[in-house]
Amino acid sequence: MALIKCNECDGSVSTNASKCPHCGNPSKFFSVKSRKLGKSTQSLAYSINDQKISSSKIRIIDSLIKFWGLDRIEHSQWKSELLFWLSLVGILASLIIFSSKLFEKPDDLKKLDRIKELAESSNSTPKTFYKKVDPLEEFQQIKIRQFNEAKQLMLSGVPRSKQKILQDIQELRNCLKGYDSDLGIFLELELESREYMADSTFRNGITKSKFVKSYQNQDIIDLNNLEREELLNLAKERLELCKELLAETIHVARWLKDKVKDLRLNIPQSHYDRITKSEEIMRSSILAEEDYLISIVNIQNFLLTAFFKIENGQIFFYDDPSLERFNLLSTDHNLAAQKYLSASPL
Repeated sequence: MALIKCNECDGSVSTNASKCPHCGNPSKFFSVKSRKLGKSTQSLAYSINDQKISSSKIRIIDSLIKFWGLDRIEHSQWKSELLFWLSLVGILASLIIFSSKLFEKPDDLKKLDRIKELAESSNSTPKTFYKKVDPLEEFQQIKIRQFNEAKQLMLSGVPRSKQKILQDIQELRNCLKGYDSDLGIFLELELESREYMADSTFRNGITKSKFVKSYQNQDIIDLNNLEREELLNLAKERLELCKELLAETIHVARWLKDKVKDLRLNIPQSHYDRITKSEEIMRSSILAEEDYLISIVNIQNFLLTAFFKIENGQIFFYDDPSLERFNLLSTDHNLAAQKYLSASPL
């Protein structure tokens, strides 16, 4: 038997004592110095450094060792320390995961929140984004755009090809797809009438473009004889086309009215009246253009036979009757030009 010191109170304790008689510290926590334990005791003892370790920490380590069943094998202090911190980290990680799962929303609540977000975003967007375009409104917008495009081409002296005219008609027809109503049938009949007039419209566009390109910025008095003959031929060709357009316009207007009656289409009166109004506008436009072209033909015919000269922008005839005749023709031409420009849609 030997005496050793208790690591808690530094009191002398027998090596055979199960605990310190002074403070009650268990014998397995006594400090062992420079002695070897027997084989039977060594399997249950722990090798601990001389450094002081708090009793609470050692108790936690001891309980963890017993929990994992490691009290029957030899351990060193670093193994105990490692086991302590690993266990502590594991406990903290388990608590964090458990708390995150506890406060996490179920899938149903997530879906509900997502639906609310979509609803709020849809309310914040402009209503026009979801508004379906009215086929009639779109139809009218396309017609206006096509008219402006044709006007720009005409002013630049470039005619629309027949293929372009048919493409414009098809674009309008695509706008009416799925528009199942009497008014939709009526508009389709209008497109058929435009297809019927596509050829004459194209030929008339060519002669107009030639005239605009060559003579829109020139005074017809300043033309030479060759240019006057070319202008005269263009005017005569357009006169013939005007007669064809007028005849076809009247024919198409009557055909549309008869179709509306035969099919008993229930369309707004304004659309039915538009047939007559369109016919009147086209008729007045063509007649105004005829007067304008006839005035050009008369002036060019007169200048091809008269004897005159131009000095400082003024025209001088060799006899007074020729001057009087020219003044009358010029007056008629100016009136015809004003009437044509006010009546023509282009």
